[in-house]
This record gives sequence, structure tokens and C-alpha cells, in this order.
Amino acid sequence: MNKFIVLFIFFLMGYYCLKADNIFQNYQPIESSGFIPEHLITRSSERYRQRLEEIDAEDRRSRRAEARFALSSSFVVDRLLRNGQLLFNDTLTSYVNRVTDIVLQDNPDLREEITVYVVKNPTVNAFASGDGFVLICMGLLAQVENEAQLAFIIGHEITHYKKEHSMNRFKKVEGVNRGRGVLRNPGNQNNLLDIHAFSRDMEMEADEIGLDFLRNTDYDLWEAEKVFDVLHYSYLPFNEKVFDPSFIVSGASNIPNTFLTDELNEIRVDREAYDDTESTHPSTAQRKSLIIRLIERMERENGTNARKPFILPEEDFRYIQNIARFEQTYAYTKQGDYMKALYNVYLLEDEFPDNLFLNRIKAECLYTISKFINRNKARDVLPRHNRIEGQSHQMYYMLNQMRDEDINIFALANIYESHLKFPDEKLFKLYSEELMEDLFVYHDISAGSFSTEAPEIKAEEEKETEVEEEQEEDRSKYERIRRLRSERISEGEDSYNRYAFTDIYSKDPDFFLKLERAYLLSKEIEKEAIDGEKDESRLVENKSSGVKKIVELDPMYFRIDARRSLQMDYLGAEQRESFIEREVNSIARSLNVEVNHLRTTNLDKDDVDKFNDIAFLKSWYGARIANSTEVPILSADIDRIDGLIETYGTQYFSWRGLITLRERHQINSALLLSGCLLPPLLPYALVETISPSISSLYFNIVFDIKSGDVAHLYVTEFGYSDSNVFLKSKIYDNIYLMSRN
Repeated sequence: MNKFIVLFIFFLMGYYCLKADNIFQNYQPIESSGFIPEHLITRSSERYRQRLEEIDAEDRRSRRAEARFALSSSFVVDRLLRNGQLLFNDTLTSYVNRVTDIVLQDNPDLREEITVYVVKNPTVNAFASGDGFVLICMGLLAQVENEAQLAFIIGHEITHYKKEHSMNRFKKVEGVNRGRGVLRNPGNQNNLLDIHAFSRDMEMEADEIGLDFLRNTDYDLWEAEKVFDVLHYSYLPFNEKVFDPSFIVSGASNIPNTFLTDELNEIRVDREAYDDTESTHPSTAQRKSLIIRLIERMERENGTNARKPFILPEEDFRYIQNIARFEQTYAYTKQGDYMKALYNVYLLEDEFPDNLFLNRIKAECLYTISKFINRNKARDVLPRHNRIEGQSHQMYYMLNQMRDEDINIFALANIYESHLKFPDEKLFKLYSEELMEDLFVYHDISAGSFSTEAPEIKAEEEKETEVEEEQEEDRSKYERIRRLRSERISEGEDSYNRYAFTDIYSKDPDFFLKLERAYLLSKEIEKEAIDGEKDESRLVENKSSGVKKIVELDPMYFRIDARRSLQMDYLGAEQRESFIEREVNSIARSLNVEVNHLRTTNLDKDDVDKFNDIAFLKSWYGARIANSTEVPILSADIDRIDGLIETYGTQYFSWRGLITLRERHQINSALLLSGCLLPPLLPYALVETISPSISSLYFNIVFDIKSGDVAHLYVTEFGYSDSNVFLKSKIYDNIYLMSRN
């Protein structure tokens, strides 16, 4: 019987390992599931009113301060929760909540107050709000070394909530502002230092109490100390691996030595020791020292009981961490950090070779980098290598040394290789076709510039190479330079990329026919138009577009009063957003335009598919705008986009908003003087001087999500209040132009 139990256990282990491998091989970006939590679809004003009823401060000033804090935090937190990054009822959030259960196993009442979510943010961070939300960033799960480290961070964030740190800092800032005018006098160093010292004290307290939470579990306390290494080096990738140029350089190409550096920017270990006086956080070195002292004291008091880095199964942690690393890589592309995403793929390919999801991201990165560089926008996607530390520095260095045509060529070669591996994946085919066209349109090159065969290396040359390598040590620096120069002249320094497609030709002999067709097609394109695209915006504002059906995302409204320390009108903003939605519906009907609103607060709890659609679209919109709307980019999420077009019956998705800024009117001495000299002008002069200056900006951007292009852009700025009449007129003009052929 025991034998059968053992065999059954091995069967289960093999089954789940196979299932996990299959999940990653067919990986899709993670989404929420189940019922939508009530607070995500409740209006911010309603949540604010609920929090007002919970305020029990007796002091009138404190009550007012808490009410202002409840107002700002309710709206700010809700915007954060609804920005498209939050996950619920998913694998990662479920795991993080299991760890939270362990951390708060002796505090059931506090556990009831805490709601933990994972957010699709690639940074190594976590946040706690004043109303009990703890948000764990995807990047943190990708970097922590074990469950105990995660538990300490959760305990730290819960302490911020438990000790009301957010509200106390809010009161402190308000008090300093009121007492000494810190915002009116930003140069008042003492005021700023007061606030920073207060914030640092709260961080130290959160560390100390967070460690107390850990002490009441079986987690290894010393893992808390290691957390500060994770935080300190969070700017680095999740691992370090020597960069192999063949990850990008394909075929039989042998890149020049000048494309690689022997002097990597080493990881700086002296960053820990810095003056934190002007920082809101104490240095990691200080925090680590405090934790070490606390752990040593705890061990003296309680002994060194057997503790461990994992309480839940370790394989659960490894599984969710791999998901987090896949998601972090995907999130980098949404933020336009293509180089970070590319190096993540390089690291992940060791454990997940020939993975379709990773191949898609690599293709998206190389495709986008090439598209931007071809249009003279390299700095938008390719950061300079100077400040990059560690092994990834080599990759940044190499791409910065390459010519524009090199990047286009090797991007095409990599993506076409993926097309051969995954012939049913249409993304690789589409990317390849675009890069072929770009290659001949933007660069002085022809299909005949490339070789179908790798260069032959004769046996005699191999022997000579071995002898030369032995003699290299005996050569002087100048002899080496002369030899290198002669090699460049004989081989041709510019010829290394001609072998980029040799491997592809051996697998697909028709490839060079496709190159030739792309070359001939490029001659039909007007070169002048393409050259003009490099320097001029492709967008024309406020033009007719002929769009008759749109999906409308959450409108955005900000009313900022600079006369009151940049005070936001939160309640007014929510009302104006609803007004915009109503007017868009009414005006669209009058102009025979069909509008479908996708707004989070309009959803029911079982509309999780729509919630995920909103999350994806907000992420897509943010990425498209951040990556410059002037460069035509085909989204890598083509299957997801095709599904949206089928679901909503249109490829046109719209986002609009209004920003109004009120400022103190600058006193016009000349106008006042003229009013005094000419009494009839005095009333006008006084009104102009006393009235606040108002600037408003209304915008609407409609994307064709199929092509990724802007289908309609409407932007108008006006120097007066955003009254209902004016706003209606702008919305009407906007929709009229959008729908007119």
C-alpha cells in the first residue's frame, strides 16, 4: 500500500510540473476573475461619505484635517485602483493573501481591515493606503528571494495602515504649511527637513513593528535584513548574466570588437552610505542596521528557534515568481522600457527556451526599437549605456554602437527566425514584412547586399588563428592596433551584417525572394513623404475623420486651484466627468454616432470581462501615448485587440478629458494706472486685476486599435471657465468633426 501512495505522490508531482510548464509555454497575460469587489465599482464620492461617518476625532481642527484626508485619499486611491493595473481573484493575489494570513494569524480583527492586491507595476515597491489597501507591485514579487522576505514587506506596509502614517503625515504637512508656509516658500529648508524627518521616523517604526509581525510566525527573521539588499539593488534586473551578443546578432555575422566593451560599469556597492537628511526615507544601510540590532535582541530574549524562509510550499513561491517575472517583462513594454524587457527575456530564456510568449516580447522590443531609430527617435527607446550597471550594460553598449541599419537588419533576422519557429503566429509575419519595407526605405541598401552562405574558414586560416592567438600576448599595443586596422581593411568593417540571414536561408530558401520583393516595393514609396515623417508630426489636430462608432473610456477631469496650494476639486471632478458622459451621449445621438461607454463605475459585480477590457485598454492607451503617437507601431497584442473589435463592433476607441487651472491674476500696473487716469476704464481694470486667471484644455484622442494609428485628435485651449455652455460647444465641435467624412 505504501508503494502505491509513493507512486501516486510522484504522479501528482509530475502532473503539476507538466501543468505548470504548459501554462508558461502557452502563457497569456494575467487578468482578474470572479466577481468585482464592491469598492472598485463604487463612486469615490460615496466611499468618501462612508469614511466621513467613521471619523470620531473630538478636536474640530483634527476632524477637519481627517475629513480633508478622507477626501483626497478616497479619490487618489480610487484612481490608483482603477488605472488598469490592479488584479483580483488571480493566482498572485491569492498567494500574497495566503502570506498575509500567516503574518496576521494572531490579529484576526486587523486582518479583516486589510485588503491586499497585486498590481501590474514592474517597479520593486509596495504601498499602503489609509483605508486598508495594501498594494504589492509585480516587480517586487519578481525580485524578492523567498516567502519570508515578502512577509516582512507585507508586515511593514500593514504597520503604515495600523499606525495611520498616511493621515499623520498629511496632518504634519498641513501643519507645517499653515504655520510656516512651506509651499509658499519652497526654499525654507527647515520646513522640508521637518517633514522628511517625520517620514523617516515612520519608516523606521514600520520596519520595527513589521519585524514583530514576523517574530510571531515561523519565518526566518534574518530574511528581513536581506530585504534591504533587494530594495537597494531594485534598479537592477532580477538576475545577473554575462551577455551573449548572439542573443541579438544572428547568422554568421561577426560584429566588430568596437561594438563590445571590456569595461563594464560595475554594480556600485557604495550607494548604501549616503546622507538621508533630505530624503523622506532613511537609507537602506540605516534600516538594515536597525533590523540587525532588533533581531539580535529578539534572539537574546527568545533564543534561536528553528525558523525557515518558507512556510507555504516553496514550489508555490517559485511558480508565482516566474509568473511575476513574465508579467514584469510584459509591463516594461507597456511603459516603453523595451531595453529592460529585452534583457529580462534574455534572462528568462535559460529556464524557458523557445517560449512563444517570450519570443513575442523579444520581437516587440526589437521591432519597436528599430521603428523608432529609423525615424530619428532613438533616445525615446534606447537609453545611453553610460549609467547602466552590471551585465546588462554590455547589451546597452552594443546597441548604442550599432548603426541604424544594423539594428533594422538584426531585428528582422530575429523576428523571422521566430516566424520559422512559430509559423502559425501571425505577429512575426507582420513584423517581418514591416521591417523588410523599412530596411529598404530608410537605408541605402539592396537585397543583393546579403550573402546566402557563411564565409568559409580554411584549415590553414584556423591554424594561423591559433598561432596568432598565442603570439598576441607578445605584441605591443601599437602592433595590435595595426593588425586590427589591417583586418578591418581586408574584411571590410561594414560587411559584418551581410551574413545576418545565412541561417534563415538554410531553413527558408524563399526568404531572399521576399527580400527582393520588399526592395522593389520600397521603390514605389515616395521617399520624400517618408523623410518628411522623420521631422513632422503625422497627426493633424481637429480634422474630419469619418468615425461613426466609438467605445468611450472613463473621461478625465482635473480642476486645479493654484491659489490654494494646487488644491484639487475632487467632488467637482466626479460630477463633471458624469456631465461629460451625458453630453457625449446626447450630442452623439443627434449626429448619428453610436457610443458605447466602458466606465468602471457603471459596471455590475459580474462584469469582470468588461473590467479586464477596461484594464487592457487603459494600459494600451498609456503605452501608445507614452511611446509617441508619431511613430506607427503595430501592437503585439493583436489577438486581444481582434477580440475587442469583435466584442464591441468597432476598432475606434476614444478617451477624452478636460483640465482647468485657476491661478492668481498677475497685477497689471499699467492697466490700473490707465483706469485711474481714465475713470471709465477703472471698473474693467479692477475686474481684470481681481479676477483669477483661468486656463482650460479640452482634448479627445480616438485610436484605431487595429492599426495603432490615431484616427482623430481634437485639442482646444481656452482662457475662460469650463462652464456647461462652453463645454457643450467643445464636445459638439469635437464629435461633429470626428464623424464628418
